[in-house]
Amino acid sequence: MQIYVNNEELEINTLNLINLSQLIQQVELSTLEPKKIFLTSIKLNDHLLNDQEEEDYGDYPIAKINSLHLYASSPKELVLDGLQLASSILPEMHQLIATILEYFEEGNQSKAYQEFQVITDGLMWFSTIFHGIEDHLSEEIHAKSLHDHPFYKNGQKSNQQLFLMNLSCAELLQ
Repeated sequence: MQIYVNNEELEINTLNLINLSQLIQQVELSTLEPKKIFLTSIKLNDHLLNDQEEEDYGDYPIAKINSLHLYASSPKELVLDGLQLASSILPEMHQLIATILEYFEEGNQSKAYQEFQVITDGLMWFSTIFHGIEDHLSEEIHAKSLHDHPFYKNGQKSNQQLFLMNLSCAELLQ
């Protein structure tokens, strides 16, 4: 069996391991955690697993694994990827808010509340990304004196407003 983490071959003792889940746990403990990186995707026998398949293949027998490619990222890389994704998600969220308002105006509360949950989840995701900026990029921000930059200040203010808005939204749904 060949095991790779970010395309680098890895030697792991698999004698006492039974399934994919145990193998991944072993790799996380022995390799990923010491490097402070997080598993982001799994390719099993040349098949990239989606989230559901990752759960479904947990009991996959280790004897059937020919190759396992694991991809991992640092928290900083995850935040930067999230920022890139945010630039496309925020306009979609804006459009969805307009759609929700239309549903309410049409009296279609059921559909509006369904989509409202999507917005709430999106706001929480965006808040997580912004906190990630503060947690994992703060040295770069301060080193380049970006903490006084209007984008950063407005981002902090927006994040607080999003958090309060999310709490209000959650109260409405109860």
